[in-house]
Amino acid sequence: PFQVDIAGRPEVGKRITITSTWRDGRTDVSHERITVVEPHERVCWDFEGLPNLSIPDWLLGTERCLLFEEVGDRGRSTRVSSYEIFSGPAGVMVGLLLGSTIQDGFGRWCEGLLRQF
Repeated sequence: PFQVDIAGRPEVGKRITITSTWRDGRTDVSHERITVVEPHERVCWDFEGLPNLSIPDWLLGTERCLLFEEVGDRGRSTRVSSYEIFSGPAGVMVGLLLGSTIQDGFGRWCEGLLRQF
C-alpha cells in the first residue's frame, strides 16, 4: 500500500516521497520531510503537501512515526509500531473523512512487511 522513495540514508531534513495505493485501487503521492532519526529506535516525518499543492503546518500539521523495539531472546525480533497525529483545522477533517482509510492502509502495509520476513 505504501512505497517510500528516498535518495541515500534517512536524515533529518531530507525530503521523501510516499506513494499510497488504497484498497479501492486509487493512488496518491505525497511529499514529506524527515523530522526525527534515532537509529534502531524511531524515525518520524511530516506531511508537506501534494505534488502541486504545499500545505502549511498551521492548516494541517502532522507527525508520523515508526518505532522500533527489540523483543524476544537477545533482541532477535523487532516490534514495529506506528502512530500518526493530525492537528490544525484541516487535521480534524482528515481524521473524520480519511481516518479509517489511513488506518486500513497502515494495516495492509504492516501485513506486507510481515510477508517479507
